[in-house]
Amino acid sequence: MSTEFRHIVRIIDRDIDGSKTVVDALSDIKGIGLRLANIIAAKMGLSPSARIG
Repeated sequence: MSTEFRHIVRIIDRDIDGSKTVVDALSDIKGIGLRLANIIAAKMGLSPSARIG
């Protein structure tokens, strides 16, 4: 797996801007709001303020 920054990240048939935070990027997916995005980030052990790219 590459450790370099990716400017576009593909998640569930969506192109997400890699400079967004984990929570903002997840909330761009249809059906996922801010609350669910925070829960997903916590369950995955990710910092909600970390960059997705």
